[in-house]
Amino acid sequence: CKICGKLVASGYMKIHIAVHEGTYRFFCSVCNKGFRSASNLKTHEVLHSEEKPFECDLCDMSFKLKSHLKAHKGRVHKDN
Repeated sequence: CKICGKLVASGYMKIHIAVHEGTYRFFCSVCNKGFRSASNLKTHEVLHSEEKPFECDLCDMSFKLKSHLKAHKGRVHKDN
């Protein structure tokens, strides 16, 4: 990056530059929150749905985000 000197893969440079410019290319159709990448938008949109794709393999709990599943396992199943 010519602005901060960070090494960024060429395919991600436009997204990285958006960080410096404060611009967003993708917007949530429900709450209009802006995102710099389509993958971040897709992760966010799950929060507005009833979908819980991340299932705990140790109990019957399901979560909307992978990070929530990881936190659950660390908190509830820390000895497994």
